[in-house]
Amino acid sequence: MLNVIQGVLHRKRWKVRIPSGLANCQAALLEWVYGRLLGKAPPLNRDQLIMLREDNIGNPQPANELFGLAPVAFRDGIARYLRPQTSIP
Repeated sequence: MLNVIQGVLHRKRWKVRIPSGLANCQAALLEWVYGRLLGKAPPLNRDQLIMLREDNIGNPQPANELFGLAPVAFRDGIARYLRPQTSIP
């Protein structure tokens, strides 16, 4: 997904893969720092990491039929969303 978004925006950014164990340690540390010291929700927590590892693909056909939705390729949809809006005077 990041590669597609970067391609649509014509930008290149470095991506760093973080091993699962290190990500868990980072999330635990962020939970503690944000929860105890800052009194805020952390930007990453261990529950989010669990959800990222789970399969979360469903069948879109019932929703498409019920709401009359037409599927759009991710690249096309994100390009339309990220395209700068021109204001009309």
